[in-house]
Amino acid sequence: MTKKQPKPDDFTDLRRRAEEKALAAEAQVRKTPSPKEARRLLHELQVHQIELEMQNEELRRAQGELEASRARYFDLFDLAPVGYFTLSEQGLILEANLTGAGLLGVERRDLVKRPLTRFILPEDQDIYYRHRKQLFETGTPQVYELRVLRADATPFWARLETTEAQDADGASVCRAVMSDVTERKQAEEKLAELDRRKDQFLAMLSHELRNPLAPILNAVQLLQLQKGQNPVQQKALAIIERQVGQLTHLVGDLLDVSRAITGRIQLCQEQVAVSGIVQHAAETARPLIDQRRHELTVSLPPNPIWLYADASRLEQVVTNLLTNAAKYTNEGGHIWLSAQQEGDKAMLRVRDTGLGIAPAFLPYVFDLFTQAQRPSDRSQGGLGIGLTLAKRLVEMHGGTIGVSSTLGQGSEFVVSLVVCPPEAMSLKTQPPPNEIAQPTGPALRVLVVDDNLDAANVLKMLVEEAGHLVRMAHTGPTALAEALDSRPDVMLLDIGLPELDGFEVAKRIRQEPLLHDIVLVAVTGYRAEADRQRMQEAGFDHYLVKPADFKKVREILAEITKKAAGCPRSG
Repeated sequence: MTKKQPKPDDFTDLRRRAEEKALAAEAQVRKTPSPKEARRLLHELQVHQIELEMQNEELRRAQGELEASRARYFDLFDLAPVGYFTLSEQGLILEANLTGAGLLGVERRDLVKRPLTRFILPEDQDIYYRHRKQLFETGTPQVYELRVLRADATPFWARLETTEAQDADGASVCRAVMSDVTERKQAEEKLAELDRRKDQFLAMLSHELRNPLAPILNAVQLLQLQKGQNPVQQKALAIIERQVGQLTHLVGDLLDVSRAITGRIQLCQEQVAVSGIVQHAAETARPLIDQRRHELTVSLPPNPIWLYADASRLEQVVTNLLTNAAKYTNEGGHIWLSAQQEGDKAMLRVRDTGLGIAPAFLPYVFDLFTQAQRPSDRSQGGLGIGLTLAKRLVEMHGGTIGVSSTLGQGSEFVVSLVVCPPEAMSLKTQPPPNEIAQPTGPALRVLVVDDNLDAANVLKMLVEEAGHLVRMAHTGPTALAEALDSRPDVMLLDIGLPELDGFEVAKRIRQEPLLHDIVLVAVTGYRAEADRQRMQEAGFDHYLVKPADFKKVREILAEITKKAAGCPRSG
Protein backbone atom coordinates (compact mmCIF):
# COMPACT_ATOMS: atom_id res chain seq x y z
CA MET A 1 0.00 0.00 0.00
CA THR A 2 1.37 3.44 -0.90
CA LYS A 3 2.11 5.48 2.19
CA LYS A 4 0.07 8.66 2.33
CA GLN A 5 2.36 11.67 2.17
CA PRO A 6 1.62 14.23 4.95
CA LYS A 7 1.09 17.83 3.98
CA PRO A 8 3.45 20.55 5.25
CA ASP A 9 0.63 22.07 7.29
CA ASP A 10 0.21 18.75 9.13
CA PHE A 11 3.86 18.84 10.26
CA THR A 12 3.55 22.44 11.39
CA ASP A 13 0.56 21.58 13.55
CA LEU A 14 2.28 18.53 15.09
CA ARG A 15 5.41 20.48 15.86
CA ARG A 16 3.39 23.25 17.47
CA ARG A 17 1.59 20.76 19.71
CA ALA A 18 4.87 19.00 20.64
CA GLU A 19 6.42 22.34 21.58
CA GLU A 20 3.40 23.18 23.70
CA LYS A 21 3.71 19.82 25.49
CA ALA A 22 7.42 20.37 26.09
CA LEU A 23 6.87 23.86 27.46
CA ALA A 24 4.07 22.55 29.67
CA ALA A 25 6.31 19.74 30.94
CA GLU A 26 9.16 22.20 31.58
CA ALA A 27 6.84 24.51 33.49
CA GLN A 28 5.61 21.57 35.50
CA VAL A 29 9.18 20.57 36.37
CA ARG A 30 9.96 24.07 37.63
CA LYS A 31 6.99 24.26 39.98
CA THR A 32 7.15 20.69 41.25
CA PRO A 33 9.47 20.23 44.19
CA SER A 34 9.34 16.39 44.23
CA PRO A 35 12.52 14.88 42.68
CA LYS A 36 10.63 11.79 41.58
CA GLU A 37 7.97 13.82 39.81
CA ALA A 38 10.67 16.03 38.30
CA ARG A 39 12.50 13.01 36.87
CA ARG A 40 9.24 11.77 35.38
CA LEU A 41 8.42 15.08 33.82
CA LEU A 42 11.98 15.45 32.56
CA HIS A 43 11.70 12.06 30.87
CA GLU A 44 8.45 13.14 29.20
CA LEU A 45 10.15 16.34 28.04
CA GLN A 46 12.98 14.35 26.48
CA VAL A 47 10.46 12.08 24.74
CA HIS A 48 8.61 15.09 23.38
CA GLN A 49 11.86 16.62 22.17
CA ILE A 50 12.78 13.40 20.36
CA GLU A 51 9.33 13.30 18.76
CA LEU A 52 9.71 16.92 17.76
CA GLU A 53 13.08 16.24 16.12
CA MET A 54 11.67 13.24 14.25
CA GLN A 55 8.79 15.33 13.02
CA ASN A 56 11.18 18.10 11.97
CA GLU A 57 13.20 15.54 10.03
CA GLU A 58 10.06 14.14 8.36
CA LEU A 59 9.00 17.67 7.48
CA ARG A 60 12.38 18.44 5.91
CA ARG A 61 12.21 15.20 3.89
CA ALA A 62 8.65 15.93 2.69
CA GLN A 63 9.62 19.47 1.72
CA GLY A 64 12.55 18.10 -0.25
CA GLU A 65 10.30 15.66 -2.09
CA LEU A 66 7.84 18.46 -2.79
CA GLU A 67 10.57 20.63 -4.28
CA ALA A 68 11.82 17.71 -6.40
CA SER A 69 8.25 17.02 -7.56
CA ARG A 70 7.78 20.66 -8.47
CA ALA A 71 11.04 20.61 -10.42
CA ARG A 72 9.96 17.49 -12.31
CA TYR A 73 6.57 19.10 -13.02
CA PHE A 74 8.15 22.23 -14.45
CA ASP A 75 10.55 20.12 -16.52
CA LEU A 76 7.61 18.18 -17.96
CA PHE A 77 5.61 21.41 -18.31
CA ASP A 78 8.37 23.05 -20.34
CA LEU A 79 9.38 20.03 -22.38
CA ALA A 80 5.84 18.94 -23.33
CA PRO A 81 5.35 18.66 -27.12
CA VAL A 82 2.32 20.99 -26.94
CA GLY A 83 1.91 24.51 -25.67
CA TYR A 84 0.38 25.07 -22.23
CA PHE A 85 -1.07 28.43 -21.27
CA THR A 86 -2.92 29.86 -18.30
CA LEU A 87 -5.17 32.75 -19.33
CA SER A 88 -7.12 35.21 -17.25
CA GLU A 89 -10.84 35.56 -17.76
CA GLN A 90 -10.05 38.64 -19.84
CA GLY A 91 -7.74 36.63 -22.10
CA LEU A 92 -4.34 37.79 -20.77
CA ILE A 93 -1.51 35.23 -20.73
CA LEU A 94 -0.58 34.52 -17.10
CA GLU A 95 1.68 31.54 -17.66
CA ALA A 96 3.17 29.66 -20.62
CA ASN A 97 5.54 26.75 -21.06
CA LEU A 98 8.60 26.86 -23.32
CA THR A 99 6.81 24.99 -26.12
CA GLY A 100 3.93 27.48 -26.05
CA ALA A 101 6.33 30.40 -26.17
CA GLY A 102 8.14 28.69 -29.04
CA LEU A 103 4.89 28.23 -30.96
CA LEU A 104 4.25 31.97 -30.73
CA GLY A 105 7.90 32.84 -31.38
CA VAL A 106 8.25 34.97 -28.21
CA GLU A 107 10.41 34.69 -25.09
CA ARG A 108 8.36 33.33 -22.21
CA ARG A 109 8.99 36.34 -19.98
CA ASP A 110 7.68 38.62 -22.73
CA LEU A 111 4.36 36.76 -22.97
CA VAL A 112 3.11 37.50 -19.46
CA LYS A 113 0.16 39.93 -19.36
CA ARG A 114 -0.12 40.03 -23.16
CA PRO A 115 -3.52 39.19 -24.70
CA LEU A 116 -3.67 35.95 -26.67
CA THR A 117 -5.66 37.75 -29.38
CA ARG A 118 -2.42 39.56 -30.25
CA PHE A 119 -1.37 36.31 -31.96
CA ILE A 120 -4.71 35.32 -33.58
CA LEU A 121 -5.56 36.28 -37.15
CA PRO A 122 -8.19 39.06 -37.13
CA GLU A 123 -10.62 37.06 -39.28
CA ASP A 124 -10.48 34.17 -36.77
CA GLN A 125 -10.81 36.17 -33.56
CA ASP A 126 -14.59 35.76 -33.52
CA ILE A 127 -14.03 32.01 -33.19
CA TYR A 128 -11.79 32.58 -30.16
CA TYR A 129 -14.18 35.02 -28.45
CA ARG A 130 -17.19 32.75 -29.03
CA HIS A 131 -15.51 29.73 -27.46
CA ARG A 132 -14.02 31.73 -24.57
CA LYS A 133 -17.49 33.07 -23.72
CA GLN A 134 -18.95 29.58 -23.94
CA LEU A 135 -16.24 28.24 -21.61
CA PHE A 136 -16.77 30.73 -18.80
CA GLU A 137 -20.58 30.80 -19.12
CA THR A 138 -21.13 27.04 -19.11
CA GLY A 139 -17.89 25.56 -17.80
CA THR A 140 -17.92 23.17 -20.75
CA PRO A 141 -14.46 22.37 -22.18
CA GLN A 142 -13.97 23.79 -25.68
CA VAL A 143 -12.05 22.32 -28.61
CA TYR A 144 -11.63 24.36 -31.77
CA GLU A 145 -9.19 25.34 -34.51
CA LEU A 146 -8.09 28.75 -35.76
CA ARG A 147 -5.17 30.45 -37.44
CA VAL A 148 -2.39 31.91 -35.29
CA LEU A 149 0.38 34.37 -36.23
CA ARG A 150 3.86 33.92 -34.85
CA ALA A 151 5.82 37.00 -33.83
CA ASP A 152 7.54 36.92 -37.26
CA ALA A 153 4.07 37.07 -38.94
CA THR A 154 4.24 33.42 -40.06
CA PRO A 155 0.72 31.92 -39.83
CA PHE A 156 -0.09 28.38 -38.72
CA TRP A 157 -3.20 26.38 -37.88
CA ALA A 158 -3.61 25.78 -34.14
CA ARG A 159 -5.89 23.44 -32.23
CA LEU A 160 -6.97 24.80 -28.84
CA GLU A 161 -8.35 22.67 -26.01
CA THR A 162 -9.51 24.84 -23.11
CA THR A 163 -10.88 24.11 -19.64
CA GLU A 164 -11.94 26.36 -16.77
CA ALA A 165 -9.99 26.30 -13.47
CA GLN A 166 -9.32 28.46 -10.40
CA ASP A 167 -6.05 30.10 -9.39
CA ALA A 168 -4.64 30.24 -5.83
CA ASP A 169 -6.94 33.16 -5.01
CA GLY A 170 -10.05 31.36 -6.32
CA ALA A 171 -10.37 33.47 -9.48
CA SER A 172 -11.52 31.79 -12.71
CA VAL A 173 -8.78 31.15 -15.23
CA CYS A 174 -8.54 29.28 -18.51
CA ARG A 175 -6.13 26.38 -19.00
CA ALA A 176 -5.32 26.11 -22.72
CA VAL A 177 -3.45 23.42 -24.65
CA MET A 178 -2.24 24.55 -28.08
CA SER A 179 -0.91 22.27 -30.82
CA ASP A 180 0.23 23.00 -34.36
CA VAL A 181 -2.06 21.15 -36.82
CA THR A 182 -0.86 22.89 -39.99
CA GLU A 183 0.35 19.68 -41.64
CA ARG A 184 -2.98 17.96 -41.00
CA LYS A 185 -4.91 20.96 -42.33
CA GLN A 186 -2.77 21.07 -45.46
CA ALA A 187 -3.34 17.34 -45.97
CA GLU A 188 -7.10 17.85 -45.56
CA GLU A 189 -7.04 20.70 -48.08
CA LYS A 190 -5.13 18.52 -50.55
CA LEU A 191 -7.64 15.70 -50.06
CA ALA A 192 -10.52 18.14 -50.55
CA GLU A 193 -8.92 19.40 -53.74
CA LEU A 194 -8.37 15.84 -54.95
CA ASP A 195 -11.98 15.04 -54.11
CA ARG A 196 -13.15 18.10 -56.06
CA ARG A 197 -11.02 17.12 -59.05
CA LYS A 198 -12.31 13.55 -58.80
CA ASP A 199 -15.90 14.79 -58.91
CA GLN A 200 -15.07 16.99 -61.89
CA PHE A 201 -13.44 14.05 -63.61
CA LEU A 202 -16.41 11.78 -62.91
CA ALA A 203 -18.82 14.40 -64.19
CA MET A 204 -16.78 14.86 -67.35
CA LEU A 205 -16.36 11.09 -67.70
CA SER A 206 -20.10 10.69 -67.40
CA HIS A 207 -20.70 13.35 -70.03
CA GLU A 208 -18.16 11.88 -72.42
CA LEU A 209 -19.51 8.34 -71.97
CA ARG A 210 -23.12 9.41 -72.33
CA ASN A 211 -22.42 11.30 -75.55
CA PRO A 212 -21.60 8.17 -77.60
CA LEU A 213 -24.22 6.11 -75.74
CA ALA A 214 -27.01 8.48 -76.77
CA PRO A 215 -26.69 8.07 -80.58
CA ILE A 216 -26.13 4.31 -80.21
CA LEU A 217 -29.35 3.89 -78.22
CA ASN A 218 -31.29 6.26 -80.47
CA ALA A 219 -30.00 4.46 -83.59
CA VAL A 220 -31.19 1.15 -82.12
CA GLN A 221 -34.62 2.62 -81.36
CA LEU A 222 -34.78 4.03 -84.88
CA LEU A 223 -33.96 0.64 -86.40
CA GLN A 224 -36.56 -1.01 -84.19
CA LEU A 225 -39.19 1.23 -85.78
CA GLN A 226 -38.39 -0.20 -89.21
CA LYS A 227 -40.50 -3.05 -90.50
CA GLY A 228 -39.33 -6.27 -92.17
CA GLN A 229 -36.44 -7.10 -89.82
CA ASN A 230 -35.33 -10.71 -89.74
CA PRO A 231 -34.88 -12.56 -86.41
CA VAL A 232 -31.11 -12.11 -86.43
CA GLN A 233 -31.45 -8.33 -86.76
CA GLN A 234 -34.05 -8.19 -84.03
CA LYS A 235 -31.85 -10.21 -81.69
CA ALA A 236 -28.79 -8.07 -82.45
CA LEU A 237 -30.74 -4.87 -81.78
CA ALA A 238 -32.04 -6.27 -78.48
CA ILE A 239 -28.47 -7.14 -77.41
CA ILE A 240 -27.17 -3.65 -78.26
CA GLU A 241 -30.06 -1.99 -76.43
CA ARG A 242 -29.54 -4.18 -73.37
CA GLN A 243 -25.79 -3.55 -73.19
CA VAL A 244 -26.22 0.20 -73.65
CA GLY A 245 -28.66 0.07 -70.75
CA GLN A 246 -26.04 -1.72 -68.63
CA LEU A 247 -23.39 0.86 -69.46
CA THR A 248 -25.79 3.69 -68.65
CA HIS A 249 -26.63 2.07 -65.32
CA LEU A 250 -22.93 1.69 -64.42
CA VAL A 251 -22.13 5.29 -65.27
CA GLY A 252 -25.10 6.53 -63.24
CA ASP A 253 -24.17 4.44 -60.19
CA LEU A 254 -20.55 5.60 -60.32
CA LEU A 255 -21.60 9.24 -60.09
CA ASP A 256 -24.41 8.70 -57.60
CA VAL A 257 -22.31 6.77 -55.08
CA SER A 258 -19.74 9.58 -54.95
CA ARG A 259 -22.47 12.15 -54.27
CA ALA A 260 -24.24 9.91 -51.76
CA ILE A 261 -21.08 9.35 -49.71
CA THR A 262 -20.38 13.09 -49.54
CA GLY A 263 -24.01 13.94 -48.78
CA ARG A 264 -24.65 15.85 -52.00
CA ILE A 265 -27.69 13.91 -53.18
CA GLN A 266 -30.92 15.77 -52.52
CA LEU A 267 -34.11 13.76 -52.17
CA CYS A 268 -37.29 14.94 -53.88
CA GLN A 269 -39.74 13.34 -51.47
CA GLU A 270 -43.47 13.02 -51.92
CA GLN A 271 -46.22 10.53 -51.19
CA VAL A 272 -45.54 7.42 -53.30
CA ALA A 273 -46.90 3.89 -53.47
CA VAL A 274 -44.54 0.96 -52.89
CA SER A 275 -46.26 -0.96 -55.68
CA GLY A 276 -45.15 1.59 -58.28
CA ILE A 277 -41.57 1.48 -57.03
CA VAL A 278 -41.50 -2.33 -57.17
CA GLN A 279 -43.05 -2.56 -60.62
CA HIS A 280 -40.77 0.06 -62.19
CA ALA A 281 -37.66 -1.52 -60.66
CA ALA A 282 -38.70 -4.96 -61.96
CA GLU A 283 -39.17 -3.49 -65.45
CA THR A 284 -35.72 -1.87 -65.34
CA ALA A 285 -33.97 -5.08 -64.24
CA ARG A 286 -36.02 -7.32 -66.54
CA PRO A 287 -33.57 -7.35 -69.50
CA LEU A 288 -30.73 -8.77 -67.38
CA ILE A 289 -33.06 -11.24 -65.65
CA ASP A 290 -34.39 -12.45 -69.00
CA GLN A 291 -30.88 -12.64 -70.46
CA ARG A 292 -29.86 -15.06 -67.70
CA ARG A 293 -33.17 -16.94 -68.00
CA HIS A 294 -34.15 -16.40 -64.36
CA GLU A 295 -37.68 -16.71 -63.05
CA LEU A 296 -38.81 -13.55 -61.26
CA THR A 297 -41.70 -13.71 -58.80
CA VAL A 298 -43.14 -10.39 -57.62
CA SER A 299 -45.47 -10.33 -54.59
CA LEU A 300 -47.43 -7.25 -53.54
CA PRO A 301 -50.06 -6.91 -50.78
CA PRO A 302 -53.72 -6.31 -51.72
CA ASN A 303 -53.76 -2.92 -49.99
CA PRO A 304 -51.39 -0.14 -51.05
CA ILE A 305 -48.40 0.79 -48.88
CA TRP A 306 -47.56 4.49 -48.92
CA LEU A 307 -44.21 6.11 -48.26
CA TYR A 308 -42.97 9.67 -48.09
CA ALA A 309 -39.96 9.17 -50.29
CA ASP A 310 -38.08 9.91 -53.50
CA ALA A 311 -39.58 7.31 -55.81
CA SER A 312 -36.76 7.39 -58.39
CA ARG A 313 -34.10 6.83 -55.71
CA LEU A 314 -35.96 3.91 -54.12
CA GLU A 315 -36.47 2.41 -57.59
CA GLN A 316 -32.69 2.69 -57.94
CA VAL A 317 -32.27 0.77 -54.66
CA VAL A 318 -34.57 -2.08 -55.69
CA THR A 319 -33.09 -2.19 -59.21
CA ASN A 320 -29.58 -2.54 -57.76
CA LEU A 321 -30.71 -5.37 -55.48
CA LEU A 322 -32.40 -7.18 -58.38
CA THR A 323 -29.36 -6.66 -60.61
CA ASN A 324 -27.08 -8.00 -57.90
CA ALA A 325 -29.31 -11.06 -57.48
CA ALA A 326 -29.36 -11.69 -61.23
CA LYS A 327 -25.57 -11.42 -61.53
CA TYR A 328 -24.80 -13.90 -58.78
CA THR A 329 -27.47 -16.46 -59.54
CA ASN A 330 -26.68 -19.23 -62.01
CA GLU A 331 -28.70 -19.24 -65.22
CA GLY A 332 -32.19 -20.58 -64.76
CA GLY A 333 -32.35 -19.56 -61.10
CA HIS A 334 -35.22 -18.00 -59.18
CA ILE A 335 -35.52 -14.46 -57.77
CA TRP A 336 -38.29 -13.28 -55.45
CA LEU A 337 -39.23 -9.63 -54.97
CA SER A 338 -41.84 -8.92 -52.31
CA ALA A 339 -43.30 -6.00 -50.37
CA GLN A 340 -45.44 -6.08 -47.25
CA GLN A 341 -46.29 -3.89 -44.27
CA GLU A 342 -45.25 -4.96 -40.78
CA GLY A 343 -46.50 -2.51 -38.18
CA ASP A 344 -45.36 0.95 -39.20
CA LYS A 345 -42.65 -0.42 -41.51
CA ALA A 346 -42.67 -1.29 -45.19
CA MET A 347 -40.50 -4.36 -45.78
CA LEU A 348 -38.99 -4.91 -49.24
CA ARG A 349 -37.28 -8.27 -49.74
CA VAL A 350 -35.13 -9.54 -52.62
CA ARG A 351 -34.26 -13.25 -52.35
CA ASP A 352 -32.43 -15.49 -54.80
CA THR A 353 -31.18 -19.04 -55.29
CA GLY A 354 -27.71 -17.82 -56.17
CA LEU A 355 -24.17 -18.51 -55.05
CA GLY A 356 -24.63 -17.02 -51.60
CA ILE A 357 -22.12 -14.99 -49.61
CA ALA A 358 -19.27 -16.42 -47.52
CA PRO A 359 -19.59 -15.66 -43.78
CA ALA A 360 -16.20 -13.90 -43.74
CA PHE A 361 -17.33 -11.54 -46.51
CA LEU A 362 -20.84 -10.85 -45.20
CA PRO A 363 -19.88 -7.88 -42.92
CA TYR A 364 -18.27 -6.08 -45.87
CA VAL A 365 -20.92 -6.62 -48.51
CA PHE A 366 -22.03 -2.94 -48.45
CA ASP A 367 -18.49 -1.50 -48.55
CA LEU A 368 -17.53 0.61 -51.55
CA PHE A 369 -15.69 -1.11 -54.44
CA THR A 370 -15.97 -4.45 -52.63
CA GLN A 371 -16.83 -7.66 -54.43
CA ALA A 372 -16.72 -11.22 -53.17
CA GLN A 373 -13.97 -13.34 -54.69
CA ARG A 374 -15.49 -15.38 -57.51
CA PRO A 375 -13.97 -17.96 -59.80
CA SER A 376 -13.01 -16.34 -63.11
CA ASP A 377 -15.67 -18.26 -65.00
CA ARG A 378 -18.31 -16.78 -62.72
CA SER A 379 -17.09 -13.21 -62.73
CA GLN A 380 -20.07 -10.95 -63.30
CA GLY A 381 -18.26 -7.66 -63.70
CA GLY A 382 -19.57 -4.47 -62.14
CA LEU A 383 -17.75 -1.90 -60.06
CA GLY A 384 -18.71 -3.02 -56.57
CA ILE A 385 -20.78 0.12 -55.93
CA GLY A 386 -24.41 -0.96 -56.39
CA LEU A 387 -24.95 -2.25 -52.84
CA THR A 388 -23.04 0.68 -51.32
CA LEU A 389 -25.29 3.11 -53.16
CA ALA A 390 -28.39 1.16 -52.13
CA LYS A 391 -27.39 1.34 -48.46
CA ARG A 392 -26.70 5.07 -48.61
CA LEU A 393 -30.00 5.85 -50.30
CA VAL A 394 -31.99 3.73 -47.85
CA GLU A 395 -30.30 5.45 -44.89
CA MET A 396 -31.06 8.86 -46.41
CA HIS A 397 -34.74 7.83 -46.22
CA GLY A 398 -34.35 6.96 -42.54
CA GLY A 399 -34.50 3.22 -43.26
CA THR A 400 -32.23 0.22 -42.85
CA ILE A 401 -30.96 -2.52 -45.14
CA GLY A 402 -29.60 -5.91 -44.12
CA VAL A 403 -28.53 -9.17 -45.68
CA SER A 404 -28.56 -12.83 -44.71
CA SER A 405 -26.98 -15.60 -46.71
CA THR A 406 -25.73 -19.17 -46.68
CA LEU A 407 -22.91 -20.01 -49.06
CA GLY A 408 -24.31 -21.99 -51.96
CA GLN A 409 -27.94 -21.44 -50.93
CA GLY A 410 -28.65 -17.90 -52.07
CA SER A 411 -29.06 -14.56 -50.30
CA GLU A 412 -31.84 -12.31 -49.03
CA PHE A 413 -31.66 -8.52 -48.78
CA VAL A 414 -34.27 -6.77 -46.62
CA VAL A 415 -35.06 -3.04 -46.80
CA SER A 416 -37.09 -1.51 -43.96
CA LEU A 417 -38.75 1.91 -44.41
CA VAL A 418 -41.22 3.85 -42.27
CA VAL A 419 -44.66 4.00 -43.89
CA CYS A 420 -46.51 7.27 -44.41
CA PRO A 421 -48.71 7.87 -41.31
CA PRO A 422 -52.48 7.98 -41.95
CA GLU A 423 -52.78 11.62 -40.87
CA ALA A 424 -50.24 12.60 -43.54
CA MET A 425 -52.12 10.88 -46.35
CA SER A 426 -53.40 13.20 -49.05
CA LEU A 427 -56.70 12.83 -50.86
CA LYS A 428 -54.77 11.29 -53.72
CA THR A 429 -54.93 7.55 -53.07
CA GLN A 430 -54.19 6.12 -56.49
CA PRO A 431 -51.05 6.60 -58.55
CA PRO A 432 -51.59 8.35 -61.89
CA PRO A 433 -52.09 6.05 -64.86
CA ASN A 434 -48.88 5.31 -66.71
CA GLU A 435 -50.04 6.23 -70.17
CA ILE A 436 -48.16 7.85 -73.01
CA ALA A 437 -50.08 10.74 -74.50
CA GLN A 438 -50.74 10.33 -78.18
CA PRO A 439 -50.43 13.18 -80.68
CA THR A 440 -53.80 14.79 -81.25
CA GLY A 441 -52.81 17.88 -83.26
CA PRO A 442 -50.54 19.18 -86.00
CA ALA A 443 -46.85 18.41 -86.27
CA LEU A 444 -44.51 20.39 -84.05
CA ARG A 445 -41.52 22.39 -85.19
CA VAL A 446 -38.56 20.92 -83.32
CA LEU A 447 -34.99 22.26 -83.15
CA VAL A 448 -32.39 19.63 -82.22
CA VAL A 449 -29.17 21.18 -80.87
CA ASP A 450 -26.13 18.95 -80.23
CA ASP A 451 -22.46 19.29 -81.16
CA ASN A 452 -22.26 15.51 -81.58
CA LEU A 453 -23.33 15.14 -85.20
CA ASP A 454 -24.28 11.47 -84.92
CA ALA A 455 -26.42 12.13 -81.84
CA ALA A 456 -28.13 15.08 -83.53
CA ASN A 457 -28.82 13.17 -86.76
CA VAL A 458 -30.24 10.10 -85.07
CA LEU A 459 -32.44 12.18 -82.73
CA LYS A 460 -33.63 14.17 -85.77
CA MET A 461 -34.66 10.97 -87.56
CA LEU A 462 -36.50 9.68 -84.49
CA VAL A 463 -38.42 12.92 -84.06
CA GLU A 464 -39.27 12.92 -87.77
CA GLU A 465 -40.51 9.31 -87.45
CA ALA A 466 -42.87 10.61 -84.75
CA GLY A 467 -44.37 12.97 -87.36
CA HIS A 468 -42.72 16.28 -86.52
CA LEU A 469 -40.68 18.84 -88.49
CA VAL A 470 -37.04 19.01 -87.45
CA ARG A 471 -34.11 21.36 -87.92
CA MET A 472 -30.62 21.04 -86.43
CA ALA A 473 -27.91 23.26 -84.97
CA HIS A 474 -24.52 22.31 -83.54
CA THR A 475 -23.27 25.37 -81.63
CA GLY A 476 -24.75 27.86 -79.20
CA PRO A 477 -24.78 30.88 -81.56
CA THR A 478 -26.22 28.89 -84.49
CA ALA A 479 -28.91 27.53 -82.16
CA LEU A 480 -29.95 31.09 -81.25
CA ALA A 481 -29.93 32.17 -84.89
CA GLU A 482 -31.93 29.11 -85.97
CA ALA A 483 -34.43 29.66 -83.16
CA LEU A 484 -35.01 33.27 -84.22
CA ASP A 485 -35.34 32.19 -87.86
CA SER A 486 -37.68 29.19 -87.48
CA ARG A 487 -39.34 29.95 -84.11
CA PRO A 488 -39.67 26.27 -83.10
CA ASP A 489 -42.25 24.92 -80.70
CA VAL A 490 -39.66 22.76 -78.96
CA MET A 491 -35.87 22.78 -78.57
CA LEU A 492 -34.04 19.57 -77.63
CA LEU A 493 -30.94 21.31 -76.33
CA ASP A 494 -27.60 19.80 -75.31
CA ILE A 495 -25.78 21.55 -72.44
CA GLY A 496 -22.13 21.00 -73.43
CA LEU A 497 -22.11 23.17 -76.57
CA PRO A 498 -19.14 25.08 -78.01
CA GLU A 499 -18.97 28.89 -77.86
CA LEU A 500 -22.18 29.23 -75.81
CA ASP A 501 -23.27 26.41 -73.53
CA GLY A 502 -26.87 25.26 -73.21
CA PHE A 503 -27.44 27.25 -70.00
CA GLU A 504 -26.55 30.51 -71.72
CA VAL A 505 -28.60 29.63 -74.83
CA ALA A 506 -31.65 28.94 -72.64
CA LYS A 507 -31.24 32.21 -70.71
CA ARG A 508 -31.02 34.25 -73.93
CA ILE A 509 -34.05 32.51 -75.40
CA ARG A 510 -36.07 33.31 -72.26
CA GLN A 511 -35.01 36.96 -72.61
CA GLU A 512 -36.19 37.17 -76.24
CA PRO A 513 -39.91 38.14 -76.43
CA LEU A 514 -40.42 36.32 -79.75
CA LEU A 515 -39.13 33.05 -78.28
CA HIS A 516 -40.50 32.98 -74.74
CA ASP A 517 -43.13 30.32 -75.64
CA ILE A 518 -40.57 27.73 -76.78
CA VAL A 519 -40.57 24.55 -74.69
CA LEU A 520 -36.93 23.92 -73.70
CA VAL A 521 -35.86 20.32 -73.11
CA ALA A 522 -32.35 19.72 -71.77
CA VAL A 523 -30.77 16.57 -73.20
CA THR A 524 -27.47 16.32 -71.37
CA GLY A 525 -24.74 14.00 -70.19
CA TYR A 526 -24.56 15.77 -66.82
CA ARG A 527 -26.56 14.38 -63.94
CA ALA A 528 -25.59 16.34 -60.80
CA GLU A 529 -28.29 17.85 -58.60
CA ALA A 530 -26.60 21.24 -58.98
CA ASP A 531 -27.01 20.96 -62.75
CA ARG A 532 -30.73 20.34 -62.31
CA GLN A 533 -30.96 23.51 -60.25
CA ARG A 534 -29.06 25.50 -62.88
CA MET A 535 -31.38 24.19 -65.59
CA GLN A 536 -34.44 25.34 -63.69
CA GLU A 537 -32.87 28.77 -63.18
CA ALA A 538 -31.96 28.96 -66.90
CA GLY A 539 -35.59 28.31 -67.87
CA PHE A 540 -35.66 24.69 -69.01
CA ASP A 541 -39.05 22.97 -68.89
CA HIS A 542 -37.78 19.37 -68.98
CA TYR A 543 -34.55 17.58 -68.12
CA LEU A 544 -33.40 14.35 -69.80
CA VAL A 545 -30.11 12.56 -69.09
CA LYS A 546 -28.26 10.98 -71.99
CA PRO A 547 -28.85 8.50 -73.38
CA ALA A 548 -32.43 9.71 -73.16
CA ASP A 549 -35.12 7.09 -73.65
CA PHE A 550 -36.95 8.24 -76.78
CA LYS A 551 -40.23 7.15 -75.18
CA LYS A 552 -39.81 10.07 -72.78
CA VAL A 553 -39.07 12.41 -75.69
CA ARG A 554 -42.24 11.21 -77.41
CA GLU A 555 -44.24 11.71 -74.22
CA ILE A 556 -43.04 15.31 -73.98
CA LEU A 557 -43.75 15.99 -77.66
CA ALA A 558 -47.19 14.37 -77.44
CA GLU A 559 -48.08 16.46 -74.40
CA ILE A 560 -46.99 19.67 -76.17
CA THR A 561 -48.90 18.66 -79.30
CA LYS A 562 -52.07 18.09 -77.30
CA LYS A 563 -51.81 21.48 -75.57
CA ALA A 564 -51.04 23.26 -78.83
CA ALA A 565 -53.87 21.60 -80.79
CA GLY A 566 -56.45 24.21 -79.80
CA CYS A 567 -54.20 27.24 -80.28
CA PRO A 568 -51.86 26.79 -83.26
CA ARG A 569 -49.12 29.35 -83.56
CA SER A 570 -48.56 31.42 -86.66
CA GLY A 571 -45.20 31.21 -88.29
